[in-house]
Amino acid sequence: MTVVEILAFLGGMGITIERYRGDPIARPKSAITPEVVELIRSHKAELLDELTTEGEVYEFPSRVREPRAANLALETEIVWEEDPSAFD
Repeated sequence: MTVVEILAFLGGMGITIERYRGDPIARPKSAITPEVVELIRSHKAELLDELTTEGEVYEFPSRVREPRAANLALETEIVWEEDPSAFD
């Protein structure tokens, strides 16, 4: 199962995933089963790669999408629309 499939599966169960202090946090607690805990633990690294920003909550789309890295595979350059020096 790919990370995108895992996220879609969890989203179908009404579970959201958030990155917090280097760990994936699943909510709501009432929807978390032992099987879900094992699924998240066994794919922790992949989930954290997908949740790149601290506090980011994964938004579950209605369709399965490609991992974020695939979105940049064909890009040849970055064009800034505003001055990037002010960014973190």
